[in-house]
Amino acid sequence: MYGKCGSINDAFTVFDKMPQRNLTSWDTMITWLAKNGHGEDAIELFTQFKKAGLKPDGEMFFRVFSACSVLGDVIEGMLHFESMIKDYGIVPLMEHYVSVVDMLGSAGYLDEALEFVEKMPMEPSVEVWETLMNLGRVHGNTELGDRCAELVELIEPSRLNEQSKSGLIQVKALNLAKEKEKKKLANENLLAVKSKVHEYRARDRSHPANDRIYAQLKGMREQMREAGYVPETRFVLHDIDQEGKRKLFLLIVRDLLLLMVS
Repeated sequence: MYGKCGSINDAFTVFDKMPQRNLTSWDTMITWLAKNGHGEDAIELFTQFKKAGLKPDGEMFFRVFSACSVLGDVIEGMLHFESMIKDYGIVPLMEHYVSVVDMLGSAGYLDEALEFVEKMPMEPSVEVWETLMNLGRVHGNTELGDRCAELVELIEPSRLNEQSKSGLIQVKALNLAKEKEKKKLANENLLAVKSKVHEYRARDRSHPANDRIYAQLKGMREQMREAGYVPETRFVLHDIDQEGKRKLFLLIVRDLLLLMVS
């Protein structure tokens, strides 16, 4: 009830005071955190759930993918997708594939979403192609949108209305995209440190302590190499070489250093 009303603090209060929690309790709390734009908190709660020795079911992973979609963190999402299969032995349903496509496409990773669909171990459903069609058009990739529309029409012609056939974005899909964007904006990377609010983004060099941050990064990079650490880059979905992936990884570390230098 509190989750539906957007009163997440009240929902958490009830959740924390529960003498016992079952799978539904955790699932409900994670669900409404994600739906109210608190993707990071939803993932953190899922981590606590696993640390408590509990085993997620297939339904809970829908919430996890939704939370990652809110965050726009497709790397985290793909790690959970792999974990679902390898660590918990859950065979993905078609609905899971739709959720992953939605997560990738919503974040603008349309090429990766298409590649994911093409590598599915089963024939993609009309829902998969319809999701990709709508997201392609939302992000301005009309070629992909039209291609998916042709497949939707081939599989189930009744799914397309005149609006979809003409290449326009369905009102429902457009509203969903706007809602997700609002949630992402509500979950911006803002750091409140010493009464100052810092906003940071990947590749951003506008911070006043930029030179100091990158000097520390360079030193950390050498120390990491000497310690034998090699960053895991296979889940970086950008079409770049290994060195580029390492630089992206270091940019993430850079963001954490903002806490140290502010």
